[in-house]
Amino acid sequence: MKHLMKTIGAVLCAGGLLMTGAAATQLAFAAGDIGSLTLHCVKDDVILENLQWELYRVGSREGNTFVPEGEFASYSVIIDDFSPEAMAAFAETYENIALTDPDIDPLRTGATDAQGTLVFDALESGLYLVCGSVLEVDDGYYIPSSLLFEINGENTTMDWDAYPKIEYHTNSELEVIYTVKKVWLNENGELRDPATEITVEIYRDLELYETVVLSDANNWTYEWKDKDYYDFRVIETVIPEGFRVEYESNETQYLIKNIYQPTDTTTSTPQDTTTTETTTLITTATEDERLPQTGQLWWPVILLALGGLVFLAMGCRFLFASREE
Repeated sequence: MKHLMKTIGAVLCAGGLLMTGAAATQLAFAAGDIGSLTLHCVKDDVILENLQWELYRVGSREGNTFVPEGEFASYSVIIDDFSPEAMAAFAETYENIALTDPDIDPLRTGATDAQGTLVFDALESGLYLVCGSVLEVDDGYYIPSSLLFEINGENTTMDWDAYPKIEYHTNSELEVIYTVKKVWLNENGELRDPATEITVEIYRDLELYETVVLSDANNWTYEWKDKDYYDFRVIETVIPEGFRVEYESNETQYLIKNIYQPTDTTTSTPQDTTTTETTTLITTATEDERLPQTGQLWWPVILLALGGLVFLAMGCRFLFASREE
């Protein structure tokens, strides 16, 4: 089924944008060595029971970057840009990798209960990704957004409550044209000359559908036609040396970015960011001992809208609460 939302809470808005609840999201807190994530899944007062979720540990913090670990370490994806656009792309990139690499297994899986709730508890420090599956009902289907979150700190417990963005769509036999395009960028995000041709695997509903080569000969672009209810994903099979990869998409367009990664790079420090969110998270930090908060800066983990190939801020609020024992 069609998975329209491919980024971390990416939302496609066909009729325009409703801008609400913008708020600055600089958050300072001490997160915990042990934490939890509770998902609350409701759409238009409909409680979504048996919505399947997968939890992945993708990496950990090293200074001002997040470095992939385990099976994710073989991919050239290091989070060192904390802008809203970059965070949305990183989330989609990790989701694509997790769902198409057969060697990557989720840390845990689960389904929502009769209240639409699912808890992943006893989480150690690290960066995590949660991905939801399409839930088919009668003549339609529900599409949950995925999200990234971090558990990190000392002598505290960090508990997240997340209310994922969920869209409902009716089934359709409409055929549409899908497009995958490759761009080459320098370290400043500017277009640069291509390095080499690349091979791309196209997945339909998580099954390998087609393998294509993108090069100057086809303007680094490939198109195909299929029903609009399918969930397509694209993966670059081999990342050229000296580059890292990012993926972005909307309903029918898929963008692969190879970004030049100089050997000697400096990392950016997360800055105060004003954005709007489409998933609400409430966090509660409970200190095991009376320790001052660390002042660690939290980047805006959730969520950004994606229209075409341009990220647009949409949605509701990001909430944060903390309490000391």
